[in-house]
Amino acid sequence: MNYKQIKEYFENYQRYILSSNDYTISSVLIPLVEIDDELHIVFQVRSSTLNTQPNEVSFPGGKMEIGETPLDTVIRETYEEFGLEKDKIDITTELDLFVSPFGVIIHSFLGKISSIDDIKFNTDEVESIFTVPLSFLVNYTPEEHVNSLIPNFDKNFPFDLIPDGKKYKFRNAKYKTYFYRYKNKVIWGMTAMILENFINKLRQL
Repeated sequence: MNYKQIKEYFENYQRYILSSNDYTISSVLIPLVEIDDELHIVFQVRSSTLNTQPNEVSFPGGKMEIGETPLDTVIRETYEEFGLEKDKIDITTELDLFVSPFGVIIHSFLGKISSIDDIKFNTDEVESIFTVPLSFLVNYTPEEHVNSLIPNFDKNFPFDLIPDGKKYKFRNAKYKTYFYRYKNKVIWGMTAMILENFINKLRQL
């Protein structure tokens, strides 16, 4: 190995997030739709029969498959869950990347769908859909909680290899949890994190 080999390798290196192989990588769509001349966001309630997050409110989306780009994933998942063909979705932009402390990386996209009437959701994955006006969300202050993730070491962790051993001052990670309430629906967790980030952008308009 020499410097030339190293330089040539990194000339075409695709940068991403360190240790991303240890994460589940997903994509979601924030779907805007016009209803009575007002923009809404469409949310789904996940089916009660799903193994992960049943009955929770989410955006359409899911896990990225081998060979896909994040955009490929969001188009495929929106079709599988909402029955919307690619030509029914106008992708506006990719938004900020969300790295969850729970081992998930989420690419989120903003897009406008053709019509609420074009949605034919898959009942195997989606219990129901509902919309929330953007005007409500922009003027809403979500409930916010700051939580801690405390390190939990395996029994063979080599404390003797680090300064101060078990007395080492490990950091406790902090993360926020937001709760949006709309009528009888609660939007929380990673969906609320992505939503709050997007809505904060709109508040600056």
